[in-house]
Amino acid sequence: MNLTNLKNLFNHERYFIIAIIIVIIILLWMFGCVSTVVSLQDPDRKITRAELQNELDTIYNQAEIRFQQLDQQDEFKKFLLEKAILFAEGGTINPIGLVTAIAGILGVGATVDNVRKRKVIKRINSNGTNTA
Repeated sequence: MNLTNLKNLFNHERYFIIAIIIVIIILLWMFGCVSTVVSLQDPDRKITRAELQNELDTIYNQAEIRFQQLDQQDEFKKFLLEKAILFAEGGTINPIGLVTAIAGILGVGATVDNVRKRKVIKRINSNGTNTA
């Protein structure tokens, strides 16, 4: 096949050849380029779907911890308010009982908080290693 025949073939089938080239380019783009978005935590970085899911899990877990801390603080305030009302009504208070109750609440709260944090850290680490 000489150059003239090849030129005539391209001239005759030019739209078909252009369509094939466009399809090849689109297929290369679709399968060769990973879709990315801007990171929620670092706007200068682009991340994939799996990395975005890890960021969302991390943010959700951190929010969960914050809500539990707020709940603990509210429970402590409620406890102190109840003791203040009892003191105001009766005029006497058992200081040893109050200190023991406060220490018990704080101890149980700290223990529960540490166990929960270990679980969250373990879940975050396992999610990070599974998707990497």
